[in-house]
Formats: sequence, structure tokens, C-alpha cells
Amino acid sequence: MPKKRTTNQQRARRQRNAGAKYIRALREEASRTSTGLPQSFGDATGEHGLTIAFPYGFDGYARLGCVDVRAYGPGIQMSVLPAESIDAATGAAPWVTSYSVGTNGVQGPADRLAGLLATSTSGDIARTGEGHTIVYAADPVTGLGALAEVDSALLLLPEGTPAPPTEGILRRMRLPLEVWEELGRAMSATVIPRAEAGSAQPGTVMGHHPCDACERPVFDSCPSTVLMGRDGLMVVCPSCVDGSSLALCRGMSADRTLPPVEPTLLARIEGARAAALA
Repeated sequence: MPKKRTTNQQRARRQRNAGAKYIRALREEASRTSTGLPQSFGDATGEHGLTIAFPYGFDGYARLGCVDVRAYGPGIQMSVLPAESIDAATGAAPWVTSYSVGTNGVQGPADRLAGLLATSTSGDIARTGEGHTIVYAADPVTGLGALAEVDSALLLLPEGTPAPPTEGILRRMRLPLEVWEELGRAMSATVIPRAEAGSAQPGTVMGHHPCDACERPVFDSCPSTVLMGRDGLMVVCPSCVDGSSLALCRGMSADRTLPPVEPTLLARIEGARAAALA
């Protein structure tokens, strides 16, 4: 019997089905392995973007991480610190991705990302050009959302082949759905409109320096402040100047479900706030 030919429509349908299975597996994995962090968050709005801060546990202490979104060239740049990684040596390095905005009424990856986050909808977002795909998996049962970079080959598995939930995930960030939802709405309202749609894509990521208080990245389009701290000059982010970082740390300290805030981190943030008020 001659072998039946596979049409493009059938092939596309199988790929969509395989992708849906993989996203379901990713969602289930996020539900099983979440540490319960973070519990709360704050945000700081810069000139061209915003930062959402959250606590995470490391070496027995709570520290501050962030998701930063900046308008950059024809789209947005998203930076996550820290992100879970298959490579332990780079697990604490920023995970930086770029997404273009749509033009002429056509939705771009940045618009799709913001929409999925704002509505807690699972789906694939964009190919990275390195054989990887950015996906978002939302689980309303556990209240967690996972933004992940996965091996694109696993999205193209033949129909019926299971996608292992831990295989092919290169990086990811898991946060409560309400955090992702607020970020998605803010992206649509305040960040994406500032992108220069149709302009040339920058060849490098946006420049940044670590905040001398909280250690989170401060990008070129976000204002920073020079203060005279206890041990000399400090260049700090808006959250450490206005007290948002200190308030978040105090909230973390009061939360008995979290480990204690890392002492030197807390001391630097307290010093920055005191210098700002001096």
C-alpha cells in the first residue's frame, strides 16, 4: 500500500498539538517544583520601562530578584535576575531577551507576550534564533506562571510523543499569576508604546550597572542616583532611593514563611535609604 502523504495543514496541526502538550507539561512541572517564593513584590517605573522586584531564597537567606522591561529600539528588552537554568554556573546570571512590537496593525512578539501575561494564557511567544522558543505556561490551580526558554525541537515532536516536563527547558522564571498579570498590563500601557516600531534592531543588549545597594541591574534608560553612603559613594536604583526596596525587605522579614533577609543586603539598602533622606 502506498504511503499516505502528509499535507502542510496536517503537519502544522501535529506541531500545534505537540506544542500544546509541551506547554501543559511545563505548567505541571511548575506546579510540582515551586518553592512558594515569591510572596510579595514592588515596582519602580523608569523613563522607558519598569522593574518588578521579588524575594527569592539562596544559601539560607532571602535576596531580591527582579524582572525588568525596557523599551529598546523596535521593541522591548526583558531581563530576569536570577533565572532558573540548566547550567548551575550561570543560574544567577541575567536572562535577557528582546521582542519586537507589531506594525501596521499586526501583533508582534512583544504584544503577544504582554497579552499572554496579562490574561494568564499559556502559549508560545517567539523563536530566539538559536533553536529555542520562549513559552509561557499559566496554571490557575496553583496560581503560578512559568516563562521559559525551551528547545524548539520539543515543540515539533510527532503527535503522540510525550514531552518530558524537565527536558529541554534551558531557562525559566516562575512567579504568581497576579505578578505576571500586572506586569503584562503595565507593559502594554507604559512600555510597548515607547518602542520605536520599525527601527533597526540594536546589535547588543542595553547597557547597565548593578545597584550598589540591592545589586539588581540598573539599565541606561532607568534613572540612577549617586548618594554618599556609610562606606563612600553609592550609585543606586530608584527603588532603593524612594524606599520601595527597604519596604519590601521589611515585609520579607515579617513573613515567617521566608528565610531571613541576607544581612549585608539589608544593611546596604538601609544605608542607601538613610543617605537619600539625609
